[in-house]
Amino acid sequence: MNTTVRFAVGPKAVVNDETVRRFGLVWLPGSGQAPDNELLRRFVNALFETLPSSVGIDVLGVSCHQVDDAIATLSGLAVVVGGHSMGGTIAHTCGNKKGVLGTLSIGVSPSSVPHSIPHAALVIIGENDPAYRVQNRIVFKDGSLGFTAVHQRELESKLTVVLAKDGDHSIRWFPRSAIDKEAASVTPETKAMNLEVAHHVHLFFASLVEHLE
Repeated sequence: MNTTVRFAVGPKAVVNDETVRRFGLVWLPGSGQAPDNELLRRFVNALFETLPSSVGIDVLGVSCHQVDDAIATLSGLAVVVGGHSMGGTIAHTCGNKKGVLGTLSIGVSPSSVPHSIPHAALVIIGENDPAYRVQNRIVFKDGSLGFTAVHQRELESKLTVVLAKDGDHSIRWFPRSAIDKEAASVTPETKAMNLEVAHHVHLFFASLVEHLE
């Protein structure tokens, strides 16, 4: 069954406002997740709260097998394909599809991003995510939320990795067991983390625009 969910991030006026840069974000869910899920809604809310006044984002959450149709639906916009976990891994294979300017993921190992990516890619990963490997450890400054952007030189700086201190696989603030996940999704620490994640996403989108101009 095909299931989709769609969000307009930004004022309604962006549809006809030529001063606003409009992006399309195709979002693919993790394994076993529906397109409309808690992480996506939390992510969209953070994008809205940190949205620059000159930007609008049309977010279309779809099942992984619907990615081509979703890209076509958002044609005419600056399209980015993103996803969580398995969906993020698939998203990074979509960089060579017509109309796609870049890819992004949450909860994906940076090493899984293809070395042949034609456009920029952004990986957001929590320090406590099993996909984050020990050999990639970064020392955080005490007292900070610990967001660190790392450019991977072996991919000619096309890949940026944003590491979230104490973040889990779904960018929640360090839930210690499965029973804590729901509660952890709404803590002040998780909200602050999500706002910082959204800030890095907006910076990533802005970098894509620079390549267009």
